[in-house]
Formats: sequence, structure tokens, C-alpha cells
Amino acid sequence: MTRETRVVDNRVFLTGLDELYRTAMMQHESSELLTCARRVAEKLKAQPANLPVAGYYVKSKELTEFFLLMKALQEIGEDQRPEVETMPEYQRLLAVTSSALYGRPAQTGKLLPLAINSLTQALGESENWSLQELVKTASKVARGNDDDSIVGLAALAKDALMVVATSESVTLFTLDSTTSAWPGRREPPRYLWKVDADLSERATRFVETFNALFVEDLPRPGQHQAEAYWRAARSDTHLGRCVCLGRSFGDHHYYHWAIRRSEAGGYEVDEFWHAERWTTARYRESIGYVGIASAPGF
Repeated sequence: MTRETRVVDNRVFLTGLDELYRTAMMQHESSELLTCARRVAEKLKAQPANLPVAGYYVKSKELTEFFLLMKALQEIGEDQRPEVETMPEYQRLLAVTSSALYGRPAQTGKLLPLAINSLTQALGESENWSLQELVKTASKVARGNDDDSIVGLAALAKDALMVVATSESVTLFTLDSTTSAWPGRREPPRYLWKVDADLSERATRFVETFNALFVEDLPRPGQHQAEAYWRAARSDTHLGRCVCLGRSFGDHHYYHWAIRRSEAGGYEVDEFWHAERWTTARYRESIGYVGIASAPGF
């Protein structure tokens, strides 16, 4: 009788955490938070923004509506805050957008803040943007600033792939098979937690913040929840995720990171500049993405 060991390392854990976060967040954005955005926009007579829909917000008309309403609200100046500040719907949106889930709120002079996480700070501090240097700088920032955001956790792990994946997950809230020796009966697999201690500790704070903010029950990181994160990581949808990180001042080209298939069959990060802003939907169309069932390359 054989027994498979399934290891939950930094990559598997972060993949599982990102999937659990996205699944739960999409439910809140499609219902509770959408209602809040509608009421605040109605009060301020704000129309949905007219721009490309990024990330997973193309998955349903409710998510698309939420994305475009939030983009519109994010452009309204803080001088209009007195009109809505007593509304519980506005206070709820403010609580979410100000949450440590996304980093520290930037002082933008707008109705709702955008977050600065380790990557956005690294982008602001680096003169030359490149994948290797930005991930290296973001990791230093995450460690020095005690950044417990989901992007900060990926940066702390120095995992470029997960920095891209998690950045795409929070784009709306941030600033610009088994083997066996024989075909007989096998013992249930055992799950081995091999996540770095500091990453696990900070991720616990992220999970606790999310659960408190949304009355959810994302599993607390640790050996006792290794199976939950391993299984969540297998429903990975990282291929083709694309995030626009910034724009050059000279020729106004946009700087992007995206996740593509590597020659070895796993994933790798594709960094590129383009005259237009690319979204996940556009990048996936360019690579012929049709959806995947499980994550390769573990």
C-alpha cells in the first residue's frame, strides 16, 4: 500500500489563498458591494465609467457593473464626501477600500482611496522597470513595511508568478495527478505544510482581516489546513492573467505583466510594453486561452 505526500509550499499556499479569496470576493462584489456602489453612485448622480474591464470582472454582468461603478466613484473628488458620508453604503465601501487586505490607503484626494502595496511602492521607487528588479524591490518593501496585503505576501515570498496573479486579483483596489507503485488500494494522501513561517504568520493576519470584514471563513493558514489550500490551488486559473502596472511619461506606452505557458509546460511571467492598455481578457484572447482545469508545474 502506498501513500502519497502532497506538499503545500509557498507557491501552492499562495495559489490556494488567491483562489479562495477571489471566489469569496466575487460573491460579495456581485451582491452586497454592488448594492452599495449603486446607491452611492445614484446619490452622486455618477454614471458607470467607460473603459476596458480588467481581471475577473468580465465574468458576469454584475461584476462588470461593480467594476465600472467603482471606477467612476474612484474618480470623484473628496469634496463630495459630505453628500454621502452618513450613508452606511458609503461607509462599507470605504471600509473595504481602506482595508489592509490591499495595502495602505493612498492620499489621492478622492472619495474612495486606492491602495499602495509593496509592488506599487516598488514601481514608484524604481527608475527602470523590469520583472526581476521590481520583484526584488517589492520583496524588500514587503519585509520592511510589514505589508500583509495579498500582493505583499506574494512579494515576501519573492514569487514573481504569484505577484502577477495576486495583482490581477486586486486590480480594482490598487493604485495606478498522482503516482503509485502498484494499482492496488492506497492510503489517503498526507499533506505537508512547508510554507515559510513569516509568510504564514502574515497570511494569517490577511485571512483574519478578510474574514472579519466580510464575515467569511477562509481557512487559517497552517498544517491543519494544508489540504484545503492544496485543493484550492488545484483549481488554479492563473494562465493569461494580465495586469497593467504603469505608463511611461515620454511615449505614453503601458507597462504590463502577464502569465503565459513556459516551454517546460509550467508558467512564466511575460513582461511587455504596449501603446494600449491590455486586460486579462485581451491577453487571453491573444494566446488562445480556453480555460484550464488544474494548475501545472507544482
